[in-house]
Amino acid sequence: MSDAIPSERHPHRNLYGWFQDRLNIELLWQALFIRKIPFGVNLLYTLGFVSLALFIVQVLTGTILALYYSPSPDHAYDSLE
Repeated sequence: MSDAIPSERHPHRNLYGWFQDRLNIELLWQALFIRKIPFGVNLLYTLGFVSLALFIVQVLTGTILALYYSPSPDHAYDSLE
């Protein structure tokens, strides 16, 4: 067996590994979700993140819709289907 080809499987062979190599998802997860919330804060403390997340979802879906939607009366339904 050749020494140039490793016999073990690469640990990042799946989709999560691909994103981890490029975007460092674990660091993003820890920065956004693993936080200590100070004692005594109310629900309004977390609404900023929720509104940001909903805005990002709207931007992504709006961009996809803008790429595929055809506003003509003949092709509008077919472009969404």
